[in-house]
Amino acid sequence: MASFWKSPSEIFLAILEEAEKIIGGESVVDLIARCKEMLKLEDLAWSTSDQSPEDRPVYEARLAAWRSKIDEAQVGVHRLMMAQAVGGNWFAVGYRSIEAGEEVIPRRYWPFLTLDLEHATAKGEAGEFRAVRCAFQKDVPADHPIRARVRVANSVSTAAGQPPKLQASRKRGPEPKQLMRVKTEMLRLDRSVLNGMKEEQMVAEFNASRDTCRRARKELSELH
Repeated sequence: MASFWKSPSEIFLAILEEAEKIIGGESVVDLIARCKEMLKLEDLAWSTSDQSPEDRPVYEARLAAWRSKIDEAQVGVHRLMMAQAVGGNWFAVGYRSIEAGEEVIPRRYWPFLTLDLEHATAKGEAGEFRAVRCAFQKDVPADHPIRARVRVANSVSTAAGQPPKLQASRKRGPEPKQLMRVKTEMLRLDRSVLNGMKEEQMVAEFNASRDTCRRARKELSELH
């Protein structure tokens, strides 16, 4: 039986493959593939041209534009990946120290961790988790012992599990400042990612009530 464990990069690629359709009805995968193809065509056009110094800024600007589209798409998928971690779609384990052994990373930690896909590390105020490996909940057999470990890690209260600094810096504020803060944070997300988030994911991502998250998303949608 194949292992259900995946590297962070494999989780990213799986989510990228399943990402909802975005700009002009084009999937993220197709968008990235099209941008990469355009980069090749721009290089080909430049290599077969007279390559005059006057034309080079235009050539480089075109390359930068296509690369920017790729970066934006990948950032959107990464945000979706983090939202799914908070929502419990997938989980991860890693080492903060050899002595402590491999730990389940509680899903409440993810808003405060920076995941490095290439090096399989997750770093934040909770410490640095190394040799991170992941799994989609749906892929784990019902009787596998890791399920119980994940439940225990996620059942600890937020107050007991978060570093003190995080508790102090993430206090919920009164309306309307709270609503404005949430709307500002939502604007940093790709529209398709924001629209696809469940309420519990928004609560964890923006540290606000369901009502505030619903209202913020609704008001932003009315602007488009």
